[in-house]
Amino acid sequence: MIKKIILGICLSGTCCLSAQKMVSGVVFEDANENGKKERREKGVGKVAVTNGKEVVLTNKSGRYELPANEDMIISVIKPSGYVVATNPDNLPQFFREWSLPGNYLNRSILV
Repeated sequence: MIKKIILGICLSGTCCLSAQKMVSGVVFEDANENGKKERREKGVGKVAVTNGKEVVLTNKSGRYELPANEDMIISVIKPSGYVVATNPDNLPQFFREWSLPGNYLNRSILV
């Protein structure tokens, strides 16, 4: 069975007030395919997530943290055994656009 995954980005506390601004989130299995992380939906570990410069792997809970740039695209590299979620037009949704200091450019993109 192939499972769909979602790339989530925290809406609150995303950019820390430190010298290096960070963006964090979770990659999770969207069991009910509603695009929202729910308690029973588990995170997916060892998934590569990139901001276009750095690449990190999610931890066992599916969490990741990346340095935040002025304007960037955060994307996931699809792991084996999973498919990328699609939007209503059937277009693959494997990234989110991001702009400091934490404003979403597009909140509806799923992975």
